[in-house]
Amino acid sequence: MTGLYAIFLFMIGASLTSFFGVVGSRVPRGESINGRSHCDACQREIPAYALIPILGYIMARGRCGHCKQRVSIQYPLFETLGGSLFALSYLIAPTFDVSLFSMLVFISVMLIGLFSTLGSESLPQSVWYGGLVLLGLMQLIEPVFMQWDSIVALGLVIVLVVIWQKHQVKQAIVSHPLKPFVQSSALCLLFLGGLYGLIAVMMSAFLIVILNRIFPHVNIRLTSLISLGIISYAIRMVIVLAL
Repeated sequence: MTGLYAIFLFMIGASLTSFFGVVGSRVPRGESINGRSHCDACQREIPAYALIPILGYIMARGRCGHCKQRVSIQYPLFETLGGSLFALSYLIAPTFDVSLFSMLVFISVMLIGLFSTLGSESLPQSVWYGGLVLLGLMQLIEPVFMQWDSIVALGLVIVLVVIWQKHQVKQAIVSHPLKPFVQSSALCLLFLGGLYGLIAVMMSAFLIVILNRIFPHVNIRLTSLISLGIISYAIRMVIVLAL
C-alpha cells in the first residue's frame, strides 16, 4: 500500500504544482486565478488534454495546439519536481499525520514562491500569511523539537513580520531583493522550529554570500528561495529519519 499511496501523492503533487504555477504567476500581477490557462503567444485557450500534468506536455509535443509556439519545458519539470517531493515526503515517513501535512504545506508555499520569483515577483502576501498561519498551528500541535522551541519560533516570526512590514511601508520596498529571503526565513522557522530554523537560515545566508561572491550576477531572489527551501527540507528529512 505504501507504493500506491506514494503514487497517489505524486499525482496530487504534480496536479497541485500545475495550479501553483497559475497562482505564482497571476496573483503577484493582480490577475484572477479563475478561467482557463491560455497560450502566451496567441492568447488562445489551452485544450483540456494539454492541461494534464506532465502527460499533457508530452501529448501536445511541447507546443501550442493553435499557433505551434513552443511551450517552456519548465512546466513539466516543475510538475515532476512537485509530485516527487510529495511522494518522497510520504516515503520518508509513511503516515498521514501532522508532520506530513506540515511538509506538504511547506513544499506548496515554496513552489508558489518559486514560480513568482521566476516571474521577477515575490511570494504573494496572501499565500505567505496563509502558510505562516498553517505552519504555526502545526508547530504548536506537533513541535519538531520542544514546546518552548515552537513558542520561540512563533515569537521570532511575529517580530520578523512586524519589523519587515513597518520597514516595507516606510521605505515603500514592495519588490526588495531580500524579500524572498525574509519570507522564506519566516516559513522556515515555523517549519523547523526555533533552533533548527535558525540553523537553516544561517546556513542559507552563508551559501548565498558564497554564491554571490563566485557568481556576482546571480539572482539573489531566486537563490534565497531555493537555498532556504532545499536546506530546510533536508534538515526536516534528517529529523524525521532520526526519530
